[in-house]
Amino acid sequence: MPTVAEAIALYIRDLEIRDTSAAHRRTEQSRLAPFVEEFGSGPIASVTRLTIIRHVKQLSANRGYTLATQASLRKSHRAFWGWVAQQGWTEENLGDRLKVRRQDWKPQMRRAAPESDLIALKAALDPFVERRAQHPQDVRDALFVSLSLDSGARLGAIAALRVTDMENALQRTVAGRYVATSPGKTGRERIVFGSHSARLYHLWMDLRPGRSPYVFVSMRSGRHLLSTSIAKAHPRLCKFAGVPPFRTQAIRKRNVTEVRRHKGLTVAQRYAGHSDPRTTMIHYDDIDDEEIIEAAAAIDRQRQQPQPDEEERNEMARLFRLPKDT
Repeated sequence: MPTVAEAIALYIRDLEIRDTSAAHRRTEQSRLAPFVEEFGSGPIASVTRLTIIRHVKQLSANRGYTLATQASLRKSHRAFWGWVAQQGWTEENLGDRLKVRRQDWKPQMRRAAPESDLIALKAALDPFVERRAQHPQDVRDALFVSLSLDSGARLGAIAALRVTDMENALQRTVAGRYVATSPGKTGRERIVFGSHSARLYHLWMDLRPGRSPYVFVSMRSGRHLLSTSIAKAHPRLCKFAGVPPFRTQAIRKRNVTEVRRHKGLTVAQRYAGHSDPRTTMIHYDDIDDEEIIEAAAAIDRQRQQPQPDEEERNEMARLFRLPKDT
């Protein structure tokens, strides 16, 4: 009888045999990874329905999942536990009580992180690293957040960076920036970063445990760190910087929005790696509350401008040879 970790590994392998896409397999593995962290060493037969339901609810609450993300998590568990029952490792499908309602799939529009918060986060990177005299985990987390701030890349693409990707990028600069590529949601994604991230990378490589080909690894095992684990770096840095917590997607949305404003839709689409410009148009044009208030204030200031009196109007008419009532 396999352990939970072994069963999930076999399930992912079976998905590959069934010729599912690599992106789908990565997604399923990511959604099931927290269950492995909590129950991975136990036998699959020891899991109960209540165990699964409590895990899903607690995970969703702790990480603030939207309804759509919760529905996706439940769907992955339903598929996995149905497969486990087919293997005969449990007497029945333990995931059949996880409800997935149709309305839960409505996408949630997440807001972009405020630019002022990103500036504060950037300024906190070095103090965060130095506070414990360059503790390895702090350096690793600071590097991850720094790459996120620099590139606006997706979480999975940054987490999948290999050492060779970074070393190749550091061989030359383009417009003063380094450009690494990494497997992402839609193929190879560009991760553009600056000298600050490069310095943190070199510092991390001097402290990194193990010999994994991946940049981001576990401090305990030295193995490749899953996206769900490295994502915890953002809340840690946000707390230290004294700003509300946000994650990679909020940074990505701010970066793409700013690129669109300054360089236009086409450049923003290329920056984001979207195949369809409508994705950029719909999801990456975030308007801050401050901008709305400033727009209203501008209108008010315009209306408060003193209007020229009759003498001034007559003078203007004389200068420009206009009728006096103009």
